[in-house]
Amino acid sequence: MDLEELSARLDSLAYPARQRVLADTARSLAGSPTLTALLAELEAQPGIARMWAVTMAVVAGDQTYLQRCLTSPDIAVAEATVNHCVRQGLHLDVIAAVLPTAPLAWRRSLYRAMRGSESLDWASGLMPSVRKRFGDHEAAAVLPACDADTVRALLPDLDFAVLNVDLLARRHPTVLLDHLRRRLTGAGETARATVWARFSPAVGDLARHDVGQVLDLVERLGPVTGLPTGAGRWLVMLAKADPERVAAILADPDRRIRFQPSRGLCEALRQASDTSLAALVRATIGDHGRLTTLLRRLPPCRRTAVLDGALAGRDMVAAGLPTSVLDLLPWPARHAHARLLLTTRIVADDPRALLEVTARLPWAEAEPVLRARTARSVAAEREHAYVLLIGAARATRDPSTLGQALASLTRLSNEQDPVRRAALQAIAAIPAGLLAQSGLSQLEKIATDALEARDASWTTRQAVEAVAMSLIRHGATTTASPVLDCGLRIMDLAGGHNRTLNLHALDRNLPHGAEHTVFQVLRPRIAADVRVDRYELALSLAAGLRRRAWAMPDLQNYLGTAVTAADDSTVRRAIDLWLAPPATRSERVEIVFGRDPSTITVGSVADAISCRRTDLLDRVLAGPVHGRFVNPGVRLVPIFDDSLRHWLPRQVARYAELLTDLATAPEKTVWERTAAVRRLGRLPGAGADAVRPFLSDDEVAVVETALAALAWTDRPDQVLGELLGYADTDRARVAVYAATRCARAVAPDVLLAALRPVLAGRKVTSRKEAVRLIAEHRTPGAVDELTALWADPELHRDVRRSIESAARWVLDDDRMWTVARLTCESRPS
Repeated sequence: MDLEELSARLDSLAYPARQRVLADTARSLAGSPTLTALLAELEAQPGIARMWAVTMAVVAGDQTYLQRCLTSPDIAVAEATVNHCVRQGLHLDVIAAVLPTAPLAWRRSLYRAMRGSESLDWASGLMPSVRKRFGDHEAAAVLPACDADTVRALLPDLDFAVLNVDLLARRHPTVLLDHLRRRLTGAGETARATVWARFSPAVGDLARHDVGQVLDLVERLGPVTGLPTGAGRWLVMLAKADPERVAAILADPDRRIRFQPSRGLCEALRQASDTSLAALVRATIGDHGRLTTLLRRLPPCRRTAVLDGALAGRDMVAAGLPTSVLDLLPWPARHAHARLLLTTRIVADDPRALLEVTARLPWAEAEPVLRARTARSVAAEREHAYVLLIGAARATRDPSTLGQALASLTRLSNEQDPVRRAALQAIAAIPAGLLAQSGLSQLEKIATDALEARDASWTTRQAVEAVAMSLIRHGATTTASPVLDCGLRIMDLAGGHNRTLNLHALDRNLPHGAEHTVFQVLRPRIAADVRVDRYELALSLAAGLRRRAWAMPDLQNYLGTAVTAADDSTVRRAIDLWLAPPATRSERVEIVFGRDPSTITVGSVADAISCRRTDLLDRVLAGPVHGRFVNPGVRLVPIFDDSLRHWLPRQVARYAELLTDLATAPEKTVWERTAAVRRLGRLPGAGADAVRPFLSDDEVAVVETALAALAWTDRPDQVLGELLGYADTDRARVAVYAATRCARAVAPDVLLAALRPVLAGRKVTSRKEAVRLIAEHRTPGAVDELTALWADPELHRDVRRSIESAARWVLDDDRMWTVARLTCESRPS
């Protein structure tokens, strides 16, 4: 078999089938001269064909070819081969020999593969040469791949350079825990916060290893004020292990630690005693939001004791707490606190506070006072009274009381819009289960009156929709058809059939299998909507059920019908949901695309074709695309993600032609042309020749985009010199930073030779970047170059500062410590 025959076999296949053919062919030809010749032919082609060769060599176990690929000038091929060989333990001696002269991109791929492998001894043996040649930063990248003894010996020196402390904690928790203890013991109070912030990503893994030791560290040497970013995750683990100690730490008045009372943390702290929780609540009295969250997430039967313990004999107003905290207490405690507050001068002298406290009394006492206030002459006072009246009825938790209260709101229809809006917002805040038992007809009348008012505002309409959504969600989750129908009728009154129903995460509240019952309850309404080309309910249900909807054939059929709806936004949503199940995606995308080729503009269609159904690409790329999503006269060039390596080489070549035509079209806008040039440079197999013509374009933006795109071509090492040639021109601000990416694919010794002219150039920005690259890439003779440059008395101060900054990459050379010392001495004290 030769390349022509292989290409013929692959040409009509989709990507998954093509990969199977490549694997089967490699197995059948393993060890034969035919395979060797075929791999050589593939290697001679640019881009995708070379990756086919690597895949076939891996499957066939062709170690000779893989060994040669380790040093391939195509950096993508070399990286893929390094990754495979390290993870399989192959050619480790060759990799070690290549390492000292390898480009940065190659080395990073090596380190990443080492961290994912189990070759601890090999990594430990390689560590000295990595550290000597490339410094502490790259040695720190290798450290998690080493054995425990190596990590224990080197971690104190490499601590500052370790970026992935969480991986280090997973691999060597005991070593890292000991190191963290030493760091904290030797740090002062101020420095401890920095240490905790540094190691916070690893604390969760350390707690899984030994939660007791971590808790001891937090208790004895923990942060003094705030917890570091990400602490919420591991704080929950500590609280589950010992809620009493964690509550005491968070309540410590000397520390005043600010924390986020997440649901997980509060659930863990429930196991602490009332005394400990009272101390914690007392520490948060100045933060009403945290205090409210802590109390709300406690069982109601414990809230009174915890709050009373936190107040320590004071009344709530004296403690600075809002009266809304009373709503969290069981009714006996709420009534008792309200009666106590009514006897205080500060409440008695404030009419607004007096009314708010009165609303927390038993309904029989509060209702007459609040009802009278709803008839006041000032609209703001009536608004406040309506909110308190509805809240007081809600607090009874009695459906009949709430129903009577809602039925008595007859004056609302004649009220001003701000008053109606506030009342409706208060109704929307009532738990849906209680609201559903309180008289659906009353709710429907209140909503109708509000929407029919001449001064009905957009915010009032929103409040009505919030009431409707509350009923819809409750009716859907409890399969209560009357409640669901009422919510849908109110939503229709508000014009909500034109809006997106919010059934987000509906599956979280449903028992296993209940989604089918929910669908059966909703099905009559869905079917009725579909008959008039309305799909909002079906789409919202599918989105809310998420993966559960995948196994519901009838609902999937409705989604398939929605793909042909009249409304474009409905079609887009329907396509995304219909293509979501992976098992049917390949089949369905062919149906969708076959009906309307312009659906290639929908992201889920483009992704499915580009990643899976690559056999449909020829129809996409063959000529102009027409359909509902493309305006007449518009030439469409679809945008695909980074899955183009799944394509055939000829498909990539055709796509390159389309992008080139778009980029050279004079009638196109500049942003369209620059987008095409940018994409052109990133195509698999794209060479610099595809981008170079745009370097002479009349538009500056196009020229600069072409310069940046050169760095993304398949051989960035070949365009480094070309980009650096712009270092002393007005294009330096783009070209030099594009060269930074190219430098990752260039051997260090070659890089130094390319950067020397830039160091001697006239552009300060270019010289600064050259200094940084020389130091970061640890080019041979880097320190000689930097110290010689530093010694120049006429050196520009910004270049000098760039040398000072770059010194951190090469501090293993004593001469750079001299630079650092002189820098410190030259700074004003």
